[in-house]
Amino acid sequence: MAFDEYRYYSGGKEEVLAKLREVLGSEEEVLLAVVFGSFVSLDSYRDVDLAVYTKRGDLGYLAALSARLELALGVPVDVVPLDEIPPRFRYSVLTKGVVVLERVPGLYESLLSRTLDELYYEAGCRRLCERIDAFSGDL
Repeated sequence: MAFDEYRYYSGGKEEVLAKLREVLGSEEEVLLAVVFGSFVSLDSYRDVDLAVYTKRGDLGYLAALSARLELALGVPVDVVPLDEIPPRFRYSVLTKGVVVLERVPGLYESLLSRTLDELYYEAGCRRLCERIDAFSGDL
């Protein structure tokens, strides 16, 4: 697809967020939803990036949800499973994104805490591997 075939949107963000909240409010499977990406950080956007934490994370449901949201908003919507994305990406989404639905109080904080634990663990493993590599180089 050629670059000039992309459509960019600007303005109307509050209306999009309100419609997202309305549609997601009827989606009982969605426990937490966070908008992130260019919709949040730039003046214009090509699509709405939405990370969701659901009761069931099957791709069929996420694809159907994406289609329902696109139909309601009139804007392309990319849905990603919040609990399946890598911890660094999840951290970015949770700290830079906008929460549009939190059905379970404290779920956002719990996921952020878990993400920080995973990042801390990864950093420790990385340092340990570096030390092992350095030590084995001395042999």
